[in-house]
Amino acid sequence: MELSVQVLSEDEKAQVHERTLRLLQTTGVRCDTAEGRGILAAAGADVDEATRMVRYPPELVESLLAQAARRFTLHGRRPGWSFSVNDGAFTLLADGGATAVFDTRTGERRPTTHGDWLAATRVLDALDDVGLYWCPIEYDADYEHAGGFVRYYTDVFATFGKHVQDSFGTPELAPWLKEVLDIVFGGPEAVRERLPLSFLITPASPLTIEHDYTQTWLELRDYGLPVAVMPMPLAQDAPALFRNTGNS
Repeated sequence: MELSVQVLSEDEKAQVHERTLRLLQTTGVRCDTAEGRGILAAAGADVDEATRMVRYPPELVESLLAQAARRFTLHGRRPGWSFSVNDGAFTLLADGGATAVFDTRTGERRPTTHGDWLAATRVLDALDDVGLYWCPIEYDADYEHAGGFVRYYTDVFATFGKHVQDSFGTPELAPWLKEVLDIVFGGPEAVRERLPLSFLITPASPLTIEHDYTQTWLELRDYGLPVAVMPMPLAQDAPALFRNTGNS
């Protein structure tokens, strides 16, 4: 038995696309990284440096969409494991980020530890249905400094053998991640071929490409790491919106 779900009709998809093109052309998106604005300007976007707003001609968007890879395969450290994107299959992504746990031995709720992270990550690695890693438990890993950062990613690749999806907003630490990837997977060419890591970037509402995470990915782009984009729009003052449109 196959499950088939269609959320939007073909006509509705076309409407979303047309309205998105119009919004990108007229309103635009604020891009907070100067390097990113330079790349977009070179590609043909209309960049206003004073406001950091970038507006995209429809033909530029259509051209870039045509160039985007429709299918590619994600790998991990585990030999033989892979997941083909847009190939009709699915896998689960482990999410969480818990800051407290219920300790089954003491019956108490307590702050998380590295041991909790290790136990949870081992379980997720053992579940065949889970193909992608997100950090399941937050702990005091000192991610903002090179020592803690390297220890964290060393732990991640040592414990989770399938695909890792993660992100961080400290561009200065990007070379350290490259060092870890080089050691674990055998150098930049092997990383570009296997794609063991994808980088999560979430635009901020309203219509903002933030500096830190975007700039971090730009520091990593020579390794060919895929980007996972999570659009997360927020309704920022719904009553005012309804008043402005005359709805009640």
